[in-house]
Amino acid sequence: MGQVAIGTGFGLRFDSDYFVIRLDAGLKVKDPQFSGSNQWVIKNFFDSKEFKEQYYQTHKPDRYNFIQYNFGIGMPF
Repeated sequence: MGQVAIGTGFGLRFDSDYFVIRLDAGLKVKDPQFSGSNQWVIKNFFDSKEFKEQYYQTHKPDRYNFIQYNFGIGMPF
């Protein structure tokens, strides 16, 4: 279970006869790149400035994002 990520989110979807267009936003809840109770990154969401700065110092040039945006165009199933 330590290698499983957990997230939540919401999105908008437009279904037509030929295409599906979607825009989603996801929020990280559990991130398996950390260990132990630090995997539950949602606890750092509201005081994220310090958490993000500490992450940047140890993972330069990568920055940590709690929210992921996705845009997709596909075929309807």
